[in-house]
Amino acid sequence: MENFSVTIRYFRAVPGRGITVADMKAEIRGAWTEVGEDWHSRLRPKHFTAAGGREYGYLPRKGDPGNPGRKGFFSTYMGRKTRSKHHRRPLVWSGELEDATRGRRIETRAFTTRSRLRVVMPQARKANWRNPHSRIDMGAELTTISAAEVPELVGIHNRSMQARLRRFGGGRTKTI
Repeated sequence: MENFSVTIRYFRAVPGRGITVADMKAEIRGAWTEVGEDWHSRLRPKHFTAAGGREYGYLPRKGDPGNPGRKGFFSTYMGRKTRSKHHRRPLVWSGELEDATRGRRIETRAFTTRSRLRVVMPQARKANWRNPHSRIDMGAELTTISAAEVPELVGIHNRSMQARLRRFGGGRTKTI
């Protein structure tokens, strides 16, 4: 019989270390809460800038380049906004929607097979108003995440989970 050694590394709950399913769900919810706070503080304001409108692929409004109006620029949405409000920022007419999105409630759910994050902005009801003759959906535009932001948000979640799981002792190696 030959001598051999086996290295066992635990990647899930470490036996005898005291992490339960409820603990794991609480840590997942905490990590998603950090992601929601980051989105709200760092990425939400980008939705109200011209660069954000291009990055998130907002549908062009009447008067935008490539979407002219039939009766001239100043009869279009962008023309009226430029003349009366002196700006061309997307999702902003008077600034009420931008101000309303500053309030938030972060809801997280964690199940054994999946988890979910939802950032609720209860005062931002204006984003739900839709013109029935238009394809523009301000609510969907406001909550869009670009492909470049996905790895950033995943990284925040992963770093948070690693830090949270280290509190439970992490993995250990046993040679037999």
